[in-house]
Amino acid sequence: MRDEVLGRLRLGELTVSRAGRLGDLLSAVMGHMWRVQTGDLLGRLDLVDQAVRGIEEIADRCGLPLARWHLLRVRAAQAVLEGRFLVARSVIGASRVNCHHAGMAHDIVFFLAPDDKTAAATRRRGPGQAFESVTCRFIEPDSAIAEWDMYFEEPSAEVPQPIEQLLGWSWPEWVTAPLNDGVEVFALPQRLTHALANASSTELEELAVRWTTRLRSEDGDEMTDDDLLAVLQGVARLAANAVRTGGGLYSWSF
Repeated sequence: MRDEVLGRLRLGELTVSRAGRLGDLLSAVMGHMWRVQTGDLLGRLDLVDQAVRGIEEIADRCGLPLARWHLLRVRAAQAVLEGRFLVARSVIGASRVNCHHAGMAHDIVFFLAPDDKTAAATRRRGPGQAFESVTCRFIEPDSAIAEWDMYFEEPSAEVPQPIEQLLGWSWPEWVTAPLNDGVEVFALPQRLTHALANASSTELEELAVRWTTRLRSEDGDEMTDDDLLAVLQGVARLAANAVRTGGGLYSWSF
């Protein structure tokens, strides 16, 4: 496990270095995000602080909404870990506004692929008809995946309270670094894939109600009008196929 974490740290540092030379600022942000994640896993707060400062410098310099959103998300997670919940709530509010400005996650496709490399290759054009998939609109796939994972690890019909608990949860990882186009490809955790594959209809219904309640409280009239239970049921079928075939479950979003 430690070797994998150190490998991701080296990848993050290499990405930051090369992206800086090429002037690809958003890829540099992704590299810093990997450094934040590995710093947390290694207990290296100094590394986390360095990475956050790197993201902050890029966000201030380039003015890209997506870079700013990542910075706010990291700051909120830090505040949660430090027990500064009022600060975290304020930052979360700012990140939601920034997220709408960034125009993120208007179209989401959950899909089945044999491996990360195949999933990463869908980044430019989307999964398309070659992949078994479920589509939806106007949700944040990473927060949805995190909430689903939290539900199966700590079952509860109640929306996480305070909501900062969700922000501090383990969020999904990219299979390919996002570029400055708003496209993201995430891998669902294996434990979540297995949980969804084995979920009962009652569990999916309870999770759908909880998920809907959270989105309505956050988005109000701008909430997606998709049938979220149908989305979950479709993703659960994909998960069952992933477990049966040995493939993986992914999300593509723009």
